[in-house]
Amino acid sequence: MQKLFLTSFIFILIFGTSHAQTPTGKASAIMQAPLLVSTNNATQAGTQWNVLVKLETAKGHSVPNAQSFLHNKFASKQGLNNKNMQANYKPTRTNPPLMGMNFRGNKTEFLTPTDNGIAISNGGKIVSVDNCTIEYYNDNGTAIQQSITWNDFLNQDTSLLFGKYDPRVIYDNKNDRFITLILHGPLDKVKNKIIVAYSKTNNPADGWNIYTLPGNLYNDTTFADYPNAAINDNELFINLNLFKCIPPYNYGQTVIFQIDLAKGYAGLPNLDYKIWGNNITTSTGLPGFTLVPAPNGLGQSNTDGMHFVSTWPDGNDTNVYVYKITKPLLDTTSQLLQYTYKIPKFYVCANGKIKNPVNGLVDSINTGSAVTQSAFLLNNNIHFTLDADFNNGWCGLNYGRINLNTQTAQVKQFGINGTYLCYPAVASFGNN
Repeated sequence: MQKLFLTSFIFILIFGTSHAQTPTGKASAIMQAPLLVSTNNATQAGTQWNVLVKLETAKGHSVPNAQSFLHNKFASKQGLNNKNMQANYKPTRTNPPLMGMNFRGNKTEFLTPTDNGIAISNGGKIVSVDNCTIEYYNDNGTAIQQSITWNDFLNQDTSLLFGKYDPRVIYDNKNDRFITLILHGPLDKVKNKIIVAYSKTNNPADGWNIYTLPGNLYNDTTFADYPNAAINDNELFINLNLFKCIPPYNYGQTVIFQIDLAKGYAGLPNLDYKIWGNNITTSTGLPGFTLVPAPNGLGQSNTDGMHFVSTWPDGNDTNVYVYKITKPLLDTTSQLLQYTYKIPKFYVCANGKIKNPVNGLVDSINTGSAVTQSAFLLNNNIHFTLDADFNNGWCGLNYGRINLNTQTAQVKQFGINGTYLCYPAVASFGNN
């Protein structure tokens, strides 16, 4: 079913020109993050759950109204959607999915959404993360270690006992290691940190080399939010959006960390990195926002920097923007280039509605914005996804391809009236 779906797409080809811009944004000089701690199995015993609850719930991880600048865009769509809800809403039914290997994952006691992520190694080791815990399993479902709170993971470091949020995990099949990251200290320009951890071996239970990077990068009133991460053969790339710490939490700018892998795996005292920022923009004069990295789709060799894909969050646009860091971390000639590709005009979705068939009560569900959700690069084609208004207020998914050889973009939208398709992800499979 999945293979047929992926190989039978019909694409709309959009003719137009794309053009490289002058370098957008600037990179800092090479900086170094000190090793915070090198943990082992004994330091992650998973015994501090009550401590975590006490410390985390005081502040929480969520950022209320952090994207308040989008709300007026949602409103017009929401009115149309509410009207459709009364006239056309039909619960959909289909056959339930077949369950393969399955087992209980992270137990979440609080903090929603869970912001969960998962990675699996060539040897069948699994690392599963959410806002509360990090857990390890074998691919047969056997638990290696469970209920490791983030405070335990960080060895109860007293400087990092504030709220944790937005965890991510990556498996590096070249080096057979895991990388995990989580943000610390929302809405706090002083305590805000980006925590990056490299597994010591291919078994996550053997411990991690943990480093912290600054969240308030420019000594202003911003904090880091919503990370997107990917690797090439030698480096880790993390994109973050910076928001103001004070209401209404206005948007500041977007930044990219380019970070060394080898030193992190080795647990050396200092980790090399640099930051791309200082006014990353689009060709149309918009500020850069949520630049999703596009790593090699099959985890194959990739040493030539990194591509990033971005679409404007409130929609009402006809472009997809591609950014590229051109050279390795230590190359002083590296640039951040931006390219623009025309696509069909798209609009942000309305928030979804869920109707209780028993009592008729209607609740809402957040469909997010029209930012790029997922991307990868394969055979010089960038594949990417986003959700956008499909028809009369309903939400559909957009799947696109950018051909870097012909410099053209194709996009196809999928949706069904009466349904909300959102947060789409795309992955590559097979050998060609």
